[in-house]
Amino acid sequence: MRARLGLFCDSPYPIFPDFNLHLAQIATQHMTRADFEALPESRLQYFLTAFVRNPYDRAYSGFRQLQRDMKILPRIPYANPWVRDCVLKCLAEIEEQLTMASFDFDNWIARLELQQILDANHNICFPLHPAHYWTHHNGLRAVDFIGKVENFEDDFASLCAKLGVEDWSYINANVDYNAEAAPHPDGYKYIHLMNPASIARIGRLFDKDFEIFGYRRLP
Repeated sequence: MRARLGLFCDSPYPIFPDFNLHLAQIATQHMTRADFEALPESRLQYFLTAFVRNPYDRAYSGFRQLQRDMKILPRIPYANPWVRDCVLKCLAEIEEQLTMASFDFDNWIARLELQQILDANHNICFPLHPAHYWTHHNGLRAVDFIGKVENFEDDFASLCAKLGVEDWSYINANVDYNAEAAPHPDGYKYIHLMNPASIARIGRLFDKDFEIFGYRRLP
């Protein structure tokens, strides 16, 4: 979305971790709906949208994203050296957990602690929190449009129609031709890479996301 709608982007906030004066904390482009409430932009009556993804693929994608971030985040420039130090400490905690799990998804998901999932500020480099943190606030839906990654092109076109955007690039900055992905009747790409215990744990950790967004929970 950022790549395709970049010409319309007026955001003053960086993509990568930095100290946000409005929030009085380190934040990234993936701030939650609750954090958005603390920004001055939240009072400008923007049309708000968020895209969600099924919890199974989000969990596996998060597992892969953490390993990419361990390579990328230490190399990017930081305006504040102390922010970089904080990022490195967070990455060290993540690397230790991945190492203890032998970089195996099933071992890793089994070792995750509940606060890592539920506390969005527990570790600024940890991306895997319930998707409704971005769509709901105080228990109520708080965005105007919710799209699904599994139906991205159609939902993105519907979003642009609502916004009156008629011309956009078809760039996909997140294209990742992953040989691990495999088709599934429900559109889940990575379910075949998980053991039954992992499937069950994801179901428990993201119970509300299954309920809110209508994803089918696998047995």
